[in-house]
Amino acid sequence: MGANMIMVFFGATTRAGVNSGTGTSLTLTPQDAEQIARQCPAVLEVAPLGRARAQIVYGNRNWVPEQIFGTTPSFLVVRDWQHLEQGEMFTDTDVRNANKVCVIGKTVQRNLFPDESPVGKEIRVNNVTFRIVGLLRPKGANMMGIDQDNIVLAPWTTIKYRVSARRLPTPIKAPVLPVVPLQAAVSIR
Repeated sequence: MGANMIMVFFGATTRAGVNSGTGTSLTLTPQDAEQIARQCPAVLEVAPLGRARAQIVYGNRNWVPEQIFGTTPSFLVVRDWQHLEQGEMFTDTDVRNANKVCVIGKTVQRNLFPDESPVGKEIRVNNVTFRIVGLLRPKGANMMGIDQDNIVLAPWTTIKYRVSARRLPTPIKAPVLPVVPLQAAVSIR
């Protein structure tokens, strides 16, 4: 994934001798990401990742981004994206409270907000309204030709409990959180 980045994927299940593939066993939790950061001195940052696939809507425009990630603010450090073009990244408090805020990439902005700034506007993801708090600076295509700017980032708790339509525990208490299907992106020193 780069000179100083690795991805840790959750496990695979095997049933009757058939391996279902990576991501079919829910083996990683947010606490695992915290422990990687705490116990591995070579790790600079860890960002848990939950994925969603959905259409996003603004007014009479819609778009299906390549990537909708539920994550933490550390994602920007791990992916070397610390400087935003506009606005700011959501906070750890937004993650703890499952706030409906997001940051979008340039391709999403170009398709939904061609003539205006997206910061402060609201989009719908699976009928959940998100307020855009930041616009990522453009990165272009990665080594596999995938448009890295076709992305929406939101707190992983919001993606899991609000977009995935799973019940939100009341109240949310940090740091004890339920098991969620996550990956971890790790930046090495």
